[in-house]
Amino acid sequence: MDKRLIEHYLPMEPPSEEERELFDSLSLMPAVLSEHLSRSRHFTSAHALAEAAALVFSEDLRAVAGRSLGYMHAWLETKTKHVIDLMPISIMSGPIFVHKDHLGLRRFYVQMPVRDVAAAVDNVFDTSEYRTLVESLLDPLRELKRTRS
Repeated sequence: MDKRLIEHYLPMEPPSEEERELFDSLSLMPAVLSEHLSRSRHFTSAHALAEAAALVFSEDLRAVAGRSLGYMHAWLETKTKHVIDLMPISIMSGPIFVHKDHLGLRRFYVQMPVRDVAAAVDNVFDTSEYRTLVESLLDPLRELKRTRS
């Protein structure tokens, strides 16, 4: 196979060991949070999970809002442009870890201005219920980070 073709399908920069370890930790999030959320009266969203995870793991990640598969969505992005999608759309298991610039994914994760995403979801990010949800996720995520360190 032509090497140039292969390079189009491989990430420009592979994930670092730290990013792989971070993903391994975040892969435990659904199990950790399912217990927490079963006791909570809140329904979570990809936006709240991404925001809370970025607050807890801020040195390694940033939350990104945008569109995925035609839906308003949110995910995490690493320093090397890898996406960690905690609640992938149309996928039963998650999270997933992919490179944002992979040829097949360039249109899968489309970043948008937060104001545009907020307007599309009735400005839910400004509500006290949303802020309470994000805050309720912080302690379980801090515990996950502490146990994985």
